[in-house]
Amino acid sequence: MISNTFVKKMQANGGIVKTGIKVTELIKDEDRVKGLKTDDGSEYEFDIVVDCTGPWSRFTGEMAGIDVPIWHTKAEAFFLSPPIKREGYTFPVIKYPAFYGLKAGDNVFICKSHLSMNLDDPRHAGQWNPDELPQTGGTDEYFIDFLFDQMDTYILELADSGLSSCNRIWW
Repeated sequence: MISNTFVKKMQANGGIVKTGIKVTELIKDEDRVKGLKTDDGSEYEFDIVVDCTGPWSRFTGEMAGIDVPIWHTKAEAFFLSPPIKREGYTFPVIKYPAFYGLKAGDNVFICKSHLSMNLDDPRHAGQWNPDELPQTGGTDEYFIDFLFDQMDTYILELADSGLSSCNRIWW
């Protein structure tokens, strides 16, 4: 929503937005980026260039000769169906250092915390190319073991829950 708002304001002030075009090269003048070339053969010059590429920032940073310290991470997520539904019970938001959980309809959403990710371990995070990642997928086996261990330790009442669904979410 924020990006769309910025785009609308820019367009209202005479800006032009192009989508679906890949930047292939940055045009530089000494240490300053002054334009770019695209895969459709176009070349553009600008007074100011702003990188808004999100998870692609590492790649656009490399084009500019800058090491951008952004990692594309993944969060393993489960929706558990608790075995006992208690009328009037408000499920608390659980915030442990390694995971968090909250009520999601009749289920409980459990997700691994970014605080517990080892950014040097490719199972947790990596320097992946977002264009090559699946949008969704199964959960890695290590995380299922991790989650059940955490539930046995901290929230035993959820350990007997049924698995409603599990997903891999890329951040």
